[in-house]
Amino acid sequence: MSSHVSLSILPLAAAQPIPLLRIPSHLCTVYAYKPLKWLLFCGFALSGSEGTLHQGLDHDLVDLDAQDVVPEGHYVYHLSGEMSLFDYRLRPLPRPELDEVAEWEVWREAPSNEALVEDVLAVRGRDCPSMRHNLCEAFHIIPEVKGDQYMEQLCRRRGGGHPIIGINDLRNMLVTGSSMYSYFDGLRLAFIKTPNFALQTNEIRACSSANAREDYCLTSHVFATALEGHIGGFNGRASSLERLPSRGGDVANGTESAATYRPPDFILNYVYASHLYESFGIKDDISDAVMEASRQMYTEGRQPEDEDNRMQAKMRWKRGQHSGRITSGSRIEY
Repeated sequence: MSSHVSLSILPLAAAQPIPLLRIPSHLCTVYAYKPLKWLLFCGFALSGSEGTLHQGLDHDLVDLDAQDVVPEGHYVYHLSGEMSLFDYRLRPLPRPELDEVAEWEVWREAPSNEALVEDVLAVRGRDCPSMRHNLCEAFHIIPEVKGDQYMEQLCRRRGGGHPIIGINDLRNMLVTGSSMYSYFDGLRLAFIKTPNFALQTNEIRACSSANAREDYCLTSHVFATALEGHIGGFNGRASSLERLPSRGGDVANGTESAATYRPPDFILNYVYASHLYESFGIKDDISDAVMEASRQMYTEGRQPEDEDNRMQAKMRWKRGQHSGRITSGSRIEY
């Protein structure tokens, strides 16, 4: 039986930590050369606040430069600021098993605004920044169904009033290969941006870094107990999100600043936390704090269950209309 490590967070002035994650020990070294720094980042992403990592509630600070974790270790992230937890209902629909992800495409919601997709491609280019693909997706990082009010609330709670215009802001969009997107949309993959509060770019394990830069790098992390074959091929793909030359030949020379389309850290961290919790979260008894954080993201009269019903109806329609792969305005084939 493989060993696990647990991660809890301890809010300011709290007597007891909130248990959040139980992660297979061997995975902690898959994502970073210094796994305790990765756990430090996880605490930061989950809580929305800087803090320190301890082994147990009352122990001293851990040695962040250690090369491995303590098997069955219990790590506690002590917050040094106010807590703003993630939304565990960010993508509330039932997710497929890993061996079913390839069939998941018929269930996905493509961006409804085709003009928006074309704007994204005009600025970003039509190539996946992390892998060479002949089929790419333009997609929302925070799901489009969440709407502008959700994005406004997220900016207030996590972004320090960051001026994201709304859910269709270009900085809430990415372009990547269709297969990689399947794992993202299936809550099995997220992107970590470095450098960040806990990690430098050279401390992240990357299997492909041709498009990476030390001062800005986005790396894909697959959250699965076995990173093998096709699944593992999506883990550790790094990119600076700089526009690549377009094979389609229709992208402008690119006077746009990268700041116009690079996602802000707080959006990426928020999604990272939600997907991390989906794969490794302690859910036998979801804490009141986690449930309350999710509830607060929704305006009065609108709750995640409403989005479930709306999305399920759309997906039932899609399944009846399509057999095999969906072709939509969000998909670019050469």
